Amino acid sequence: SQTVSATVDGKTVSVDFTVTAPVVNYTLEATPTALTQNAATSVTFTLKANGAAVPANTPVTFTANPNFTNLPNTAQNTDASGQITVANLTATTVGAQTLSATVDGKTVSVDFTVTAPVVNYTLEATPLTLVQNVATSVTFTVKANGAAVPANTPVTFAANGNFTNLPNTAQNTD
Repeated sequence: SQTVSATVDGKTVSVDFTVTAPVVNYTLEATPTALTQNAATSVTFTLKANGAAVPANTPVTFTANPNFTNLPNTAQNTDASGQITVANLTATTVGAQTLSATVDGKTVSVDFTVTAPVVNYTLEATPLTLVQNVATSVTFTVKANGAAVPANTPVTFAANGNFTNLPNTAQNTD
């Protein structure tokens, strides 16, 4: 406790105060909060205390989480805006994911929505010109988002009465 004294008419009077530390409610925000699975993304975290950005050099320690990679494993200090940027944060699991950190002994967290990557497949063939009723060896190339798919990716051809000898079971890519 703390005491304040004053003198009135030659007499000392005092009052005792109980002094407590201020209550600090920390919150953690992130931009962006929508991530794509296995895509390294620059994420900016903003730490606030009672609704305002914390001062520069406030240490924040992220909690290890198996659903994220490239998370700093040592305390990171906020900048003048109360922010920390993680350059290559990678979410490994689809769905709602929570990332936590510790500041001043208190745990704060932020939620992310992680979606599966969009894959656009294309099928290429060589040669593209065939002679009717002449058996020709054709090489098919399957690509995902413009790049060759990994070896042993199963591919099943749709039945087509205009082409004989198309495989009717799944074939693995080279």
